[in-house]
Amino acid sequence: MIKNDDIVVKSMETKAPKGTRDFLPQEMVKRQFVIDTIRAVYEKYGFEPMQTPVFESWDVLKAKSGEEAKNQIYYFKDKSDRELGLRFDLTIGMARVIAENLDLPKPVKRFVIDKAWRYEEISKGRYREFVQADIDIVGIKENTAEAECISCIVEALNTLGISNLKIRIGSRKLLDLLVKELKLEDNYESVLRAIDKLDKIGQEGIRAELLKVTSEKNTEKILKFTEGKLKIRGSNEIIKSLKELQKKIKLFGTKDQTVIDYSLVRGLGYYTGTVVEIMSGDYGKTVAAGGRYDNLLGIYGSELPAVGLSIGVERAVDIMDCLNLFEKAGIQKTNIKCFVAPINENVLKEAVKITQKIRKAGISCMLDLQNRGLSKNLEYCNSKGIPKIVIVGPRDLKEKKVTVKNLDSGEEQKVELGKVARVIK
Repeated sequence: MIKNDDIVVKSMETKAPKGTRDFLPQEMVKRQFVIDTIRAVYEKYGFEPMQTPVFESWDVLKAKSGEEAKNQIYYFKDKSDRELGLRFDLTIGMARVIAENLDLPKPVKRFVIDKAWRYEEISKGRYREFVQADIDIVGIKENTAEAECISCIVEALNTLGISNLKIRIGSRKLLDLLVKELKLEDNYESVLRAIDKLDKIGQEGIRAELLKVTSEKNTEKILKFTEGKLKIRGSNEIIKSLKELQKKIKLFGTKDQTVIDYSLVRGLGYYTGTVVEIMSGDYGKTVAAGGRYDNLLGIYGSELPAVGLSIGVERAVDIMDCLNLFEKAGIQKTNIKCFVAPINENVLKEAVKITQKIRKAGISCMLDLQNRGLSKNLEYCNSKGIPKIVIVGPRDLKEKKVTVKNLDSGEEQKVELGKVARVIK
């Protein structure tokens, strides 16, 4: 048995692990608003919730993650020496589940808003623990599925107030043709990784990256391709399909700018066709992305076409903070609408009854649990941003009333007990 005297207290690291963050209530109010808003739009489009474990078998994760993602997976073994890993996105687990439940009616339209983890470089809006808001359609090969996903994502962002969006669409099939045309199959991933860095390092940076794996002649052809200035044999049908997708996106009523981008790669190795990135023109960064991954489910035993897009919740929150969109949406420091403050212990019984009636009316309400006095309760409410306080005193109760104070305006009014909830609303 360990005795207290045997315990040596040592200094410890008390900060959140690198790449993760703590969110205090004021920040969580904003994040919850973003998540709830996105969820409501997803459900309106007929997407249904699905949940999978936060960790998966290592074999499941590495099967189709691409070399870069494989290096970013948080890998570990359990007590039975099984190899496992934290999910690096929310799609792999979903593909496994559908492959195990082939009797699900098609199409499967699912959404999930949850955490994922990647061990990667940390930057503004990019963390090692993050929340994604995913939608996927499984069982539809026509690009109408892409158009609906894009429409849904755009509406969710617009509902949050994030507008002036640029929708970039491309195809991994075009890139496959390019690599085949230049006979660079052995350097496939290196070429695509270089192209994928265009936004970060520019054309000169890409040129330097490509020259490490291919000739100067091929490098110039690849750069021309990213600008849409190089024609490749067999590309006409793919380009035609992308133009059709542009028209379908408009058909859904999406008015934001849609452009075909030949340089669009998307980092994950499981994309097979259409790839999409949606950028905030006011913020200059990608806020949502995804694409078609028709081969992914086949790896887990079922060949089914699939497409999915995801909003980065961290990025959406950052954009809304930057553009003051939370203030415009009327989001307060707290969701608590009122605080019930009994003047003394003698009125606590009535204060509890009043609090419960307010709560039964569907109003978020706190009760003073420590009899700390009115001035302290007022200070607390002001620090929390609680807009109203219900003061329960013996004199008012004799008249079957309480005092309701609006802490924003300072206005006070005597309110009958049966009407308190109505006044607070």
